[in-house]
Amino acid sequence: MTTLPTPTQQTTDAPSWFQASRRGNGTGLTVLRDHHRRVMFLHVLPKVWRKDWPNISPRTIENSGEGQQLDVYLHEMDYIKLSGEFAEQLKKVANWPTADTKQLEGEGEASEPLWTRCLAPKDGQTDQVPQDSGHDQVVGMWRLISHFPELSRGLEVTPLLGLPILWRNPPEGLLEHLKQAFLNRADSELSHRKPQFTPSIEELNVVRGRLLIPELMQRQARHRLGIWCEFDDLTTDIEMWQAVRRAVAECVKANPPLAIACDARLRDTSIVSVPEILANASRVEPSIKSPNLKSLYSAALAILRQSVSVAAPDTGTPGMICNIKIATSDLWEALIKNWLENNWPKFEHTHQDYLQVFSAGLDKRPDIATRRTSDKDAPRVLILDAKYKPPPDDFSGPNGADMADQYQIYAYAGAAQCPAYLVYPSRDNEGKVVKTVNALNTGQKVGVLTLPFPTPGSTRIDTELRGEVRDHIDGILCLQHQTARSSES
Repeated sequence: MTTLPTPTQQTTDAPSWFQASRRGNGTGLTVLRDHHRRVMFLHVLPKVWRKDWPNISPRTIENSGEGQQLDVYLHEMDYIKLSGEFAEQLKKVANWPTADTKQLEGEGEASEPLWTRCLAPKDGQTDQVPQDSGHDQVVGMWRLISHFPELSRGLEVTPLLGLPILWRNPPEGLLEHLKQAFLNRADSELSHRKPQFTPSIEELNVVRGRLLIPELMQRQARHRLGIWCEFDDLTTDIEMWQAVRRAVAECVKANPPLAIACDARLRDTSIVSVPEILANASRVEPSIKSPNLKSLYSAALAILRQSVSVAAPDTGTPGMICNIKIATSDLWEALIKNWLENNWPKFEHTHQDYLQVFSAGLDKRPDIATRRTSDKDAPRVLILDAKYKPPPDDFSGPNGADMADQYQIYAYAGAAQCPAYLVYPSRDNEGKVVKTVNALNTGQKVGVLTLPFPTPGSTRIDTELRGEVRDHIDGILCLQHQTARSSES
C-alpha cells in the first residue's frame, strides 16, 4: 500500500494542517500541553450538529484561543491549522492518508484514527465555532455518550482524569463518561484478581513467621500471652484494591448496576477513608508491578482527589495528555436500538445479530435484528442497518443509496426473509420514509428511512416520536405478529 508524498520537512514554527475524522465517523477529545503548561482541548463534535449539514463543505476552524486553557471546537471532517509544539504533538497520532483510500464521505471504519494529516484545503470557508455554542455541544455530546456504557469500553482514562485543569470545570457528561470507563476497567481487572502476599506484623496466640525479639522481651517482662510475629499474609485486602473500592463508590451514578456489581466483588476489601488512601499513595503506587493495575490505581486516585477537591500532582510534562475517539456510527446504532426498545418493548431487539448469507464463509452481522421473542432461533421480523452519513433522496438511482448499501440490505432481506431498511440520521423532527421497494426474488420490502439525530441536550431519539416512520415500522411488526398468531392457531 503506497502513501501520498509528504511535503518537505517543516520547522517547528511552520503551520501544519490536520483533518478531524476524515471519513466522518469519529467524535472525541484530544488534549495537548506545551512547555509553557498551556493545555489545548480539541473537541470533535458530531457532523450532524453542523449548521449546514447535510450539505457539508470543507471548513477550516481557526485557533484563536488565549490563556492557559485553549478550547477548540470542530465537527467531523473539519480542518484545523496548528503550528509550534501543538502541531508536533498532534503529528504523533495523525498520519498521512493512504493513496487508495476513498476521498468521499462514508462511515469509515470504527478503528480509523481521529486525526489525519493533510495539505491545506483548496476550497472551503474559514470559520470559528462560537464558544458558547461549542461548549453546549460538548456538554450535550458527552451527556449523550454517557447514556450508552458500551461505548466506553477499552478507553484509557488515567491521564485525562489526572489533569487538574479538567476537574476544575469538567463538562458534565465527560466526567460521567470517564467514570463509566473506570468502572469498565475495574470490572475487567476484578475478573482475574488474585490474592497477594503482604508483610504483616501482628500479635498472635501462636507462632507464625519470624519472632520479633524486642517485643518478645517485653512480653516476658509484662507477662503477656500474645506473641508478636512478622509474616507474609496471603490476602486480597490490599491498599490498591481499597482505593479502587472507594473510587467505585464515587462512580455509582455513572452506572449503578455495574458499580454495585464491582463493590460486591470487593466485599473482602476494607473500607478506608479517602484522606488515608491519598496519604499512602506515594508509597503504594511504586509497589504495583502490573501496568494495568497501576493504571487502574492511578485512575482511582484521580477520582478520589476530584471528589474531595484535592489538587493532583502535576509534573507539567509537555506532550499529548489523551486522545479519545468514539465511533459515531456505534452511537447511532445504539440510539436506534434504544428507540426500538422504548417503542416496542414486547419484541426482542438484538444488536450485531449473526446472519448466514452464504453457505460458506463468515456470517454477516446486521446492526439490529428484531424478533417476536428472546429465543435466538425465532425468525426475524425486521432488520435495520444504521448508516451514519447524509441520507439519500431515493433507494436506487442517481440520488440513491450507495450501491454497496443496496446490495447489503437486499442480501439481509433475502437471507432473513423479512423487511430490511437502511436508517440514516436527519434533522427532521419526525423522520421520514424516503423510499420502499419490493426486492425481486424474495418479495421482501427494502428501503431507506431517516430518524432525527438527538439535538445537544437530548439523550435519545424522541420516544413520543410520531409520524410515517413509526407508523411504517408499527405496521410491519403488527402484521408479523398477526401472521405468527394465525400460524400458531
